[in-house]
Amino acid sequence: MPSFHFQKPLVLRKSNPIEVKNENEEIIGRIEKISSRISFQNNQPLYSYSNEVTHQELATLTIEIGWLGEDGSSVVYHNSDPNYDISFKEVPNSKHSLHIKGVYEQHRIDIIQTEEKGLIKILLDHADIAHIGIDKSLSGSAVMIEYTETPPLPSAFFLLSFFIIRLIKEEF
Repeated sequence: MPSFHFQKPLVLRKSNPIEVKNENEEIIGRIEKISSRISFQNNQPLYSYSNEVTHQELATLTIEIGWLGEDGSSVVYHNSDPNYDISFKEVPNSKHSLHIKGVYEQHRIDIIQTEEKGLIKILLDHADIAHIGIDKSLSGSAVMIEYTETPPLPSAFFLLSFFIIRLIKEEF
């Protein structure tokens, strides 16, 4: 099962990107904050993931108000190639400590944390495909993401999933 990890930031600043490493401790990319404000326009990214080899932006996250006619605000994942968007919202009155839902094509994506500060699971059509946890055995406090390579979701989605959670918890 492939995995990624990066140092858990207290605050992510525009001038201080986070290096992302794979299970072999190789730097595979960077996550950076692009804008320090919430924009009410489309395509104003808050977080971006770029590949270390090509230096190409693979995906971004934005906060959107009334995305595609939906009520309220949502966090939107924008994939670059192929080009598509997935809107995520918190599920109200869920039995879980955290429950975020999105839909891509015919696939339902759930991000679930059953208890506060517990392991976070990502489900695709109710199948467990990824885990996000905080690993204190690495230097400092690191975010560990283990995932199953599952079409249609690229690795950039799993890397930015931690920030989808963070934005929904802190901004809404």
